[in-house]
Amino acid sequence: MGGIDKSNNVVIPFKFDDMKSFSNGLASAKYNGYWGCIDKETNIIIDFKFEDPIQFNESGIASAKVDGGYTVIDKSGNKLIDNIFDKITVDEKLPIIYYVDNDQFGMINLETKKIILVMSDKMFSDKLCPVYDDSMDYYYIDSNGE
Repeated sequence: MGGIDKSNNVVIPFKFDDMKSFSNGLASAKYNGYWGCIDKETNIIIDFKFEDPIQFNESGIASAKVDGGYTVIDKSGNKLIDNIFDKITVDEKLPIIYYVDNDQFGMINLETKKIILVMSDKMFSDKLCPVYDDSMDYYYIDSNGE
């Protein structure tokens, strides 16, 4: 895969196994079986070491699959959390991730690094979500974590 402009000039060399569309100046590209990110000049911004394509949210964070599990990275490829989870979903706008790990559901606020355990996989039914706090008391929060 590569890319051409409207005049059929090659602007991205055809050396990648697969590519996704550019978003916020980066495109997820697959090379030798692994995914990373390139800019429009084909500079490698994030090394090719991930198992799935990388798509960033409006806050500039993305889930990234490595060694069979998921972590969270920024637009430079830096890990934002040390944890590896079974599955991660990044909120489209907020710096919050939702995770599943060993059949346990939760959320992490990436600004405060606060982990909230969720009582079920029915997150935010009726705009509220039942959660546990650090003392294992439970209460309800909204999608802003309040």
